[in-house]
Amino acid sequence: MKQYDLAETHFQTSLRINEERESLLNLGETYFEIGVTKRKRRQGDEARKAFQSACRYFERVGASSKLAETKRELESLRGKKK
Repeated sequence: MKQYDLAETHFQTSLRINEERESLLNLGETYFEIGVTKRKRRQGDEARKAFQSACRYFERVGASSKLAETKRELESLRGKKK
C-alpha cells in the first residue's frame, strides 16, 4: 500500500513540474501512469479519468502510438465500473 502512496506523491510532483514547464507529452505520460496505478488498485473511475486526460495530451502533441495504447487501456476498463 505504501508503495502506491509514494508513487502517487511522485505523480503529483511530476504533474506540477510538467504543468509549469508546459511539457504536454510528459503530462500525458504521467496521467497514463496514474491510470495504470489506479487500475491496479481497482479504482476504475479514477483510472478512466486519468486515461482520458492522457488521451487529451497525447492528441495535442500528436503522439499517436501512445494515444492508441491509452485508448486500449480505456477500452479494457469499459464495463468495469467501481
